[in-house]
Amino acid sequence: MKRGTGTNGARALLAAGSALLSMTTAAASWAAPASASHEAVAEALFTDAKALMAAGKYAEACPKLEESQRLDGGVGTQLALVSCLVKVKAYARAWTVLQVAGPAAQRQRRPDRLRLVAQLQREVDTQVAFVQLTLEPGWSPTNVRIELDQTALDSAALGTRLPVDPGEHHVRLQADHYVPASKTFVARQAERVSVALPRLQAEALPIPTVVPIAAPSPG
Repeated sequence: MKRGTGTNGARALLAAGSALLSMTTAAASWAAPASASHEAVAEALFTDAKALMAAGKYAEACPKLEESQRLDGGVGTQLALVSCLVKVKAYARAWTVLQVAGPAAQRQRRPDRLRLVAQLQREVDTQVAFVQLTLEPGWSPTNVRIELDQTALDSAALGTRLPVDPGEHHVRLQADHYVPASKTFVARQAERVSVALPRLQAEALPIPTVVPIAAPSPG
């Protein structure tokens, strides 16, 4: 598979992965034009990654494909990356990359890539799970901070179905003047999970310190 020409699909990736800040960074880099030196490095990384994949060393190949895509993105690199991510069971990330690679392949109208996209989409769809995080109705504290598996999320992610890998996940909720709380949930293959985050307990107000007033001296 050749890497193919660059893509301007950053907007689609931002829409698909707006809840995950790391995805936003990747999308911005994909849209940037590559220099000649970046193209050479990207091609070398792609070639190395393909050799590693052929040897079954997917855990080593995936980061090289990620970096190749960052330096000089192309549909071929994206599809190779999705194939690699599926092998290491990183289905949520694979789903996100497919949101860019799929439409780009359709625009190219290459039958081989369209067949590969359809195959990868079927594989990912049978595995990737989605979680919808919500707050208790009527409770809307200021400056809510959420972490999903140690990834910081903006409060805008609340109510949106976010892709996650099957397995156990951890959510941490914080807000100004409240005691932080955590919650664990399990997502099974291809499951849609709704997780209601608990109402946080208000922080105890500090007890004021009483300073005794010295009695006036006689006189």
